[in-house]
Amino acid sequence: MLERLQKPLKKAVSQGDWLAQVLMLDLLSKEAFRFYTEIMSLPVPAGLSEEEQNQYMGLLTQQATPYQIQAEEVNKKLEQFWSGPNLVERWQTFYEASTPSVREKLSEEIKIVSAVAPEALKGSFLNILEYKQAPEVRPDRKEVESLRLMVKKEPLNIDLLRKLLDLERKFGQTTMVSYLEGRIQQLEKMSKEGLL
Repeated sequence: MLERLQKPLKKAVSQGDWLAQVLMLDLLSKEAFRFYTEIMSLPVPAGLSEEEQNQYMGLLTQQATPYQIQAEEVNKKLEQFWSGPNLVERWQTFYEASTPSVREKLSEEIKIVSAVAPEALKGSFLNILEYKQAPEVRPDRKEVESLRLMVKKEPLNIDLLRKLLDLERKFGQTTMVSYLEGRIQQLEKMSKEGLL
């Protein structure tokens, strides 16, 4: 099993998949340590002299030690993963900036990460899931109409056009949004050329 874990671990490393690497390393560490403890807890055969018992334990230790060393090495690698700069903050930023459908998938990943994270980080990862996106407040129709009138009076005012564009986006007026984006680009170009 330990050998079979090497292939998906190498694939995760080659793809730069942080989560898959952490999961594979965590499993590899646990299995190597389990194998070490199982070998070391094998019973001493009955009827051995004290010297034979010592020899037997020496052989067991000789067979088990490579797995202990492997578990320790993998744990050092895991510590590097968990001590990355702003690890939790980066996950949180990505989670909060995601769309609701992506956030739903990320929630599952965050639960998996928190399950294998060191005790000191488990709570921090689970706290990310507490984020609730504030409901989007649609602008008042009167506010939009008022701004449209102001734009009619000052058709070259780019700041007013940008405010109107923002409101029209919130209303989902795609045609008006396209028109305003084009108009703003045209005015910005004229301004650069010194025509305004």
